[in-house]
Amino acid sequence: MRHTTFTYAIKAAHYGPLPSFAGASRFAYNVGLGLAEHAWAARRFEQRTTGVATTKSMTSRESLIPAFNAWKRSEGGIDWHTEVSKFCFEEALVDVARAYKNFFDSCSGKRAGPPVCRPSNKRKGRCRDSFRMQNTGGKSIAVGRPEGPRSVKLPKLGWIEVHDDTRALRRMVAKGRARILFAT
Repeated sequence: MRHTTFTYAIKAAHYGPLPSFAGASRFAYNVGLGLAEHAWAARRFEQRTTGVATTKSMTSRESLIPAFNAWKRSEGGIDWHTEVSKFCFEEALVDVARAYKNFFDSCSGKRAGPPVCRPSNKRKGRCRDSFRMQNTGGKSIAVGRPEGPRSVKLPKLGWIEVHDDTRALRRMVAKGRARILFAT
């Protein structure tokens, strides 16, 4: 199966909640980066003092997502996490894990090309506002409802009107030639 990208422009009337989803994604990236940095520093300190590191590394998605979920539900966490889709948080943490993997692979020589810098915080206005949502079970993201073929359904956002017709993608999905994996 080949990977194909479809790009749709969102109508201005439906743009409203999108910046908050992008901000939540940026926030989760920065918090995940902080959690990973803290765990990495503790692991290095433990390795220097005792010679053996027993602290769990937090640079994989399997360790970052549960740690972030525990943090956001804690007393010092956030209370607005239910207003946005959980996928905004999870996919940002996947990006943190990928950034650390690229950094470590670059340091060890496993990654070809120029050296990769250590991941840094995303700042509003300095990075592209974006978020990614995963299509779990093939049902959380849909294209083209019967009464309006120029629409896309996203988790927590519902149906969003777009300028372009989604007919090509709808036909590919209906015939089994394509699956929707992510929406960015």
